Amino acid sequence: MIATSVNYTAQSVALHQLVVKVMKLDPPEVVLLMILSTACLEPVAGFLYVLSSIPAIRKEGFWFMKMDKHGLIRPNIRTLIPMFVLIYVGLSMATFYCFRKDLKKSILSTATVTLSLTTYPFMLCIGWTKIWNVLTLIPRHKAGLAMRRTNGDSTLTYFKPRTLNILSAFFYTSPFAYGGPLIYLITVDVIDINHRFRDYDDAFSTIMTGKLQPETVLKLNIEALTQLASMRQLGDKVLLFSRLISFGYCLSVFVLLCLMLFGYHRILQSVRYQIRIFHQAVEPQVPLSLSIVSSGNNSSPKTVVDSTSPATSCGETTILKRRRKSLKTVLRFPSWLPAFRPDPDFLQKPSANLTSDNLYLNSLNDSQPWERNNRAIVYSQWNALKKYQVNLVWQAFCITIVMVCFMVMDVMISINYLQIPTRHTLADLNWFTVCIANATWVWTMGIPFGLAAVIVAYSSPITALREKADVVEEFDY
Repeated sequence: MIATSVNYTAQSVALHQLVVKVMKLDPPEVVLLMILSTACLEPVAGFLYVLSSIPAIRKEGFWFMKMDKHGLIRPNIRTLIPMFVLIYVGLSMATFYCFRKDLKKSILSTATVTLSLTTYPFMLCIGWTKIWNVLTLIPRHKAGLAMRRTNGDSTLTYFKPRTLNILSAFFYTSPFAYGGPLIYLITVDVIDINHRFRDYDDAFSTIMTGKLQPETVLKLNIEALTQLASMRQLGDKVLLFSRLISFGYCLSVFVLLCLMLFGYHRILQSVRYQIRIFHQAVEPQVPLSLSIVSSGNNSSPKTVVDSTSPATSCGETTILKRRRKSLKTVLRFPSWLPAFRPDPDFLQKPSANLTSDNLYLNSLNDSQPWERNNRAIVYSQWNALKKYQVNLVWQAFCITIVMVCFMVMDVMISINYLQIPTRHTLADLNWFTVCIANATWVWTMGIPFGLAAVIVAYSSPITALREKADVVEEFDY
């Protein structure tokens, strides 16, 4: 009888080790360091976004959305994005707090799972607010908003107001409408799993007291096997719901990425078109007499080829051209770095001291002062448009990287790349998503974009690609 009792107890111990291995929360040290650093940086990111909204609130008041006379709802990214960021940071910090408490018990709690899942819809809202603002700025024509008519017949946007309004309502509600029910089902199943585990753990503690009869120990072991099978089924459901959430969010991020790239592409088309127009305007004008002489000498040979020169001179010329081209590319590299303009408008007052970039203006000695002044203004706006183009490219590039990172994480979860439950557990899936998602956000959209928002907010604003109503007039050409 004693041997039988010992065998039943040994079975209980072996079964307990199996259950604890499945339920134990044991992330690597690197994950703990990443979560700790993220928990320290996310409040800083939230503070930066709030700080960036203060100048706009003081100037325009506190509002989130406004409808213009054409029925187009326009977002106020200075208040909407900081609001969503604060909600996201609050939920994320609560997740970190619960996660830290769970580490002491080595068991993942329901609060940690639920809070970590509720952060993603607000993250999507942050992304859509940014993209929504881009879509409202897409010009209808490649010439940009300079094609505007003063009678106000057009909203000058590529999309119709109703289309943008419907898209806005859809992308704000879809993360909650799609993810909300699945998050609720996951929460219910996790509550059930934790409840069954607590019942099992209490039964195991009773077995380890050694006061139970062998028949009772055997009965509790059979109940434990039943509980373990039920927990396995609930875990499979949680995994399925998690994969569905990741698949839906991945699809949503992909659609947002396509819309964002389309918006930046259209805006960059307009900017490049205006850059070409201003470039033609600032090009030195060739005198008419010189053009006549040049056209009259077209029949004369333009180059003289030395017959005595070796054939290798062509190769040397090609190498020289390549070197010059590479040197020119290196010298132009700083011009493709993002910059913030301190000037309040594209149109500047011409500077008396001309830089080396516009020395050609010195050749206009015979021109009138107003002509030199106009050329300086046009040249200034041409430079501003080039800087604006560089900033747009950098914005699109950085946001694309962020969205691709989230898509990769969602794809890994949706295809069960971690191979749960054979190689990893559901607890591993939780710390993986919490670590990757929060670290990616804080190191891309959080701190860098927060700093950029503060710099832009407290710098003189750049006039958008639309003319002022009191400046532009209609002319008949």
